[in-house]
Amino acid sequence: MTEWTEALSIGHQGIDAQHRDLIACVNALNEAVAAASDDPSGTERVAAIAAAFYSSYRAHATYEELIMHQFFYAKIERHAEHHAMHTDALATLLVVDPMVEAIRVNLPFINSAVFDHIERDDRDFGCYLKELGLFGKV
Repeated sequence: MTEWTEALSIGHQGIDAQHRDLIACVNALNEAVAAASDDPSGTERVAAIAAAFYSSYRAHATYEELIMHQFFYAKIERHAEHHAMHTDALATLLVVDPMVEAIRVNLPFINSAVFDHIERDDRDFGCYLKELGLFGKV
């Protein structure tokens, strides 16, 4: 389980707040999947958390791309492609047929959709904002 730290901040309050929420959701999903292996009735809880995570991820992707457009970020197309790839895969996995075992097997991908994306792609955007002098945290 990964916790939010200021080291994950990209220096934009709105995006950072959404990142904190996504991390909390993915951690809750990991916990729910682990608990469901001992309690078959946990399937409904996993499905509910999965749907909430997916909804939050989609909203975040839309918001983040809007911010990137506002600041004329040159790498927006590549970033949006990553969001689209993750959103499509997460929809199939978490919304269309949220089976606990399939989610369990794909937790590394789900975690990566959040953590690796923040640390790689979003960090790059944070550096861009810092270069512009708009936000001081990176």
